[in-house]
Amino acid sequence: AQLKSDGAAINANVYKTDLSEYTWEDPEQLKTRENDVDAKWVELDQLAAKLKADLDAALAREQEKERLRLKWTEVASSFIRWTEERAAEAAESIFGYSLLEVQAYEAKLQKLEEEHKSTAAGKKKAYDELWSEMEDMKIKENVYCSETPDTLAKAKEGMDAASEKRRSAYAAELEKQLADDAKCKEF
Repeated sequence: AQLKSDGAAINANVYKTDLSEYTWEDPEQLKTRENDVDAKWVELDQLAAKLKADLDAALAREQEKERLRLKWTEVASSFIRWTEERAAEAAESIFGYSLLEVQAYEAKLQKLEEEHKSTAAGKKKAYDELWSEMEDMKIKENVYCSETPDTLAKAKEGMDAASEKRRSAYAAELEKQLADDAKCKEF
């Protein structure tokens, strides 16, 4: 707007004295220059809109990557915490103090192991899907955690080892209770 008003003022200015006079020589050239500047502003506006759209898309992509990184951190730490808690529970298991209690514990043990396998499979499916999404987005690093599906699989292996150790301890306790019961019957 300022450019147009300046151009109109230049065209309207007339220098006139008794001895000479002057007006802008080529008013059309001034109009052509104004139109050229207007066209360049339009082109710049279009380029700026395209650049903004590209930058908005890049920002949305980076925000999605960040969301996936944070979600992975949450899922991975939750899975590791869950496996560690299950391993601790397995290590602290008390099977009972009599033959009947130890024999009754087997059903509870079987149910626990099935629940843990089912839950672990569900959690693995969830973290595999999330990892796949991260790979699709070409996420190369996560500053929030260093966990990968391999480290989560190792955490599960640790839980499975603790469960096997509990199963062995249960078998030994059951055998001990059966032997004690047999001694009681002999006496």
